[in-house]
Amino acid sequence: MDKPEGRILISCTGGDGDDSSNWKFSVADNGHGIDEKYYKKIFQIFQTLGPRDEVESTGVGLAIVRKIVRMYGGEITVESKLGGGSIFHFTIPKEGRGEGGLP
Repeated sequence: MDKPEGRILISCTGGDGDDSSNWKFSVADNGHGIDEKYYKKIFQIFQTLGPRDEVESTGVGLAIVRKIVRMYGGEITVESKLGGGSIFHFTIPKEGRGEGGLP
């Protein structure tokens, strides 16, 4: 995010009194946004949305996040609009184990 007035908002629900079996996290920004046709691509290793010599990204960050979330038995999704920022949602089970036997 390269806006001088860039903002990131992080939230979590699923605490005491919530009957959900998952913690639900959201990470929102007011960046450039992502076209829906790239929603799957952004979670693949070494994928960027621009030429490598024009973006300051290695294309590994979201792939690593998805791997970690799945290791804990959760899932990650994105909702975004070009020019309107992005919101990444992910869940982590309150109990149980995911891939790799992590608590």
